Amino acid sequence: MWKPGEGAATHTAAPKSVPRTGTTRPARSTIELPERLAPTAESLAASMAALDVHQKKADRKTMKMLILFVGWCILFVLCWPVALLALILFSVVWLLSIPLRLIGITLEAVFALFSALLFLPARLLGWRRREVRA
Repeated sequence: MWKPGEGAATHTAAPKSVPRTGTTRPARSTIELPERLAPTAESLAASMAALDVHQKKADRKTMKMLILFVGWCILFVLCWPVALLALILFSVVWLLSIPLRLIGITLEAVFALFSALLFLPARLLGWRRREVRA
């Protein structure tokens, strides 16, 4: 296994077939990975940060849904006709918003195409976007 500070990473692979008889198990072979394939501390930190961001977004969405459900339950206890009307109206609004979402996706694609065509000459001349460092 790769350890920080080693020159090249090693990977252990189990043999493809292990005999089921009373013989001893063959030794594991080690494969040396080149330095460029070994994970760096920066790449590991970046991937962990990306996972953390996605987890925070998922946690926020879950919490919003929980608050919405608890609020609906409170409304159902206090005034059940309004709570049922809210459920029906939410469904109708959601169904009416589907075509608007499709229009938004289409317009986003059209603007991305225009942007690509606009910046095509610069890209052909070698311009590259700079990475934003936080």
